[in-house]
Amino acid sequence: MVDARLPNGVPQPLYFPEGHERAGWFKGMAQILVECGYAGASHLPVECKDFKCPPDRTDCCCHRLMYGQSDFTNVESIIETTCRLRGFEVIFLLKFHCELNFIEQCWGFSKWVYQMKPRPSSEEMLECSVVESVEAVPLETMRQ
Repeated sequence: MVDARLPNGVPQPLYFPEGHERAGWFKGMAQILVECGYAGASHLPVECKDFKCPPDRTDCCCHRLMYGQSDFTNVESIIETTCRLRGFEVIFLLKFHCELNFIEQCWGFSKWVYQMKPRPSSEEMLECSVVESVEAVPLETMRQ
């Protein structure tokens, strides 16, 4: 995990620093929240029973407090960071049955195209066939 940021913008290490008796260990939610200004966080339970927090409270447990911190809610996932650095955008789709997801239709079409090609005799030919098959999916199919 990368370091977080305190509300005033100062970097907040999530692991104990060199020289500390627990150097390199993760600080834990309560310690991180105390550093963010929630002095009573060390007395809160880690989570509410069965993860069912009262709807009208944001300070019932460390879990609820932590998930309300902007530097935790606005963190880019590893896949988003990796793709962004390579010039790609990640689009998260709503959860629904996989057969209704357009990407499944695209994969199905590209697999059908791939199966029509002659069996590749080398890894280079295999890669070329896969790329050609994926690129053969018509844009109109994706937009339907």
